[in-house]
Amino acid sequence: MPLSLSEEKLNELDHELAVARIRSDIASDFIFAPHLSIIYEWSGAALWGQLRAELKGGCYVPASPVGIEVPKSSGFSRLGTVLLPCDRLAYQIVVDALVPDAERHLDRDRVFSCVPLDDDPKGLMFKPSNDSYKRFMQKMESLARDPRYPYALKADVSSYFERIYQHNLVNALGSARCDQTLVEFLGSLLSCFAQTNSHGIIQGEYPSDFLGTFYLGAIDVKHRAAGIPSVRYVDDMYFFFSNERDARIHRITLASWLRQEALSLNEHKCELAPSLSLLEQETKVTHLFEDARQEGLDNFLQSNDPYSSPEVPWDFADAYGLVDDNDAENIELGAVHSLFSLLDEIDDSERLYGQIEKYCLSAFGKAGDSIAVDYVLKQYPRRAHMASVYAVYLGSMALRDREVARTAQRLIADPDVCLDFQLMWLCAVLTNADELLPQTLDWATRGISHHSSSVALRAVYPILLGRFGGPSEHQVLRESYADEPSAYVRAGTLYSSRYLPTDEQKKCINSWRYDSPLNGLVAESLKSLRNRS
Repeated sequence: MPLSLSEEKLNELDHELAVARIRSDIASDFIFAPHLSIIYEWSGAALWGQLRAELKGGCYVPASPVGIEVPKSSGFSRLGTVLLPCDRLAYQIVVDALVPDAERHLDRDRVFSCVPLDDDPKGLMFKPSNDSYKRFMQKMESLARDPRYPYALKADVSSYFERIYQHNLVNALGSARCDQTLVEFLGSLLSCFAQTNSHGIIQGEYPSDFLGTFYLGAIDVKHRAAGIPSVRYVDDMYFFFSNERDARIHRITLASWLRQEALSLNEHKCELAPSLSLLEQETKVTHLFEDARQEGLDNFLQSNDPYSSPEVPWDFADAYGLVDDNDAENIELGAVHSLFSLLDEIDDSERLYGQIEKYCLSAFGKAGDSIAVDYVLKQYPRRAHMASVYAVYLGSMALRDREVARTAQRLIADPDVCLDFQLMWLCAVLTNADELLPQTLDWATRGISHHSSSVALRAVYPILLGRFGGPSEHQVLRESYADEPSAYVRAGTLYSSRYLPTDEQKKCINSWRYDSPLNGLVAESLKSLRNRS
């Protein structure tokens, strides 16, 4: 069913802020999609114009998100998605308008995640997660050391974002006196994104981060009314009690309260323990990272808390300027090297192992330290869930040493590099090469016609052919467009024409720009990019 908003309501929305936040948010997307990123970078006004016209005309129909199976450390997977540009803008701009009223109903003495910025010139939406997480840990430690509360209950919600009940979320926003028209619009939007499923919201995007924090606000209120001290970071919660009996009873009460929100406890991650024992266990990571943080690395590491997005930054629009020499000046990495060496002493199935990897590789990549290149090349086939983390590090190193990208091409022949998620992020690394081996170009050529692969992967093969191929590969690129059933992949093919000779690029743009609204935005972005050059 088409969605609409009145012109009066549209005039109240801040599209420039929304686009700026999306540009910041794409750094942690599950999917490598430079043909979408270029739109936010170069055609934000055109994107808003397209969305506004559709909403005003009552003909806006949200599309299904683009998805890819994202491996988990357990060996299973979850669906990682990215919204198409009009849908992402609609989601961001509407939630932006709802945040001020919703935020007033959160108890910030109890919940510390996703604190909105009052002034947001850079489009970051939230206060730094490091600061928020630090406050969370300080409050938790204060309660754990309080002699009045010798027992603590640690709780985690099972499959939280997948199980959020949209109806309850919409009702809660309405009760917070948010704009009812926008609340109803958001409800319809969420239903479309979930393909009419009543449960679940998109994971990994700024609006969802806030809504995920807001959804459990009623749980905070219930604990405050019951006089039970608590702290929460998204869906990770800690409760404190004067005796073990009360903690045991409350575990059952909490399960009941969550059930009213259509949620359930993750029994494997819930724990009842003496407060000081739980504190020692939960601050283990903090103590390990403290020396590294003392070196001033947090000045350029975006986020180091274990509750941040499982992905790490990769902004293709700035890929060729990813390395800022000013960041690398005078950075001492001794403590980070020591932290990295601890991986030899820890089982790689432990959560701590992945946290150390993320922290250290981010530091090494920013500082241009090649110490982990061999390690990452070895681990890439084995630890598929870390592919995006590894790719960002390898990509940043490839900009400094082109041999890194040449060596990374050997991963193509590894039978354990077989998941679409791994292959997609390997393609991201290779975009930073100076040239590709013939066999790599052949691999990308074959990949274009593998329609059984996910569209998220198929959309990046054309970039390799366009950037590194010769006349024969460019011909394959042009011919593949007509045979491609996915509009998302065709938009990626149009984007890849940016690397073709000028005359060929113009022919592709003129021939394909009107095939879909998405193509029109890509074409407009390429034009802006060409004019800048």
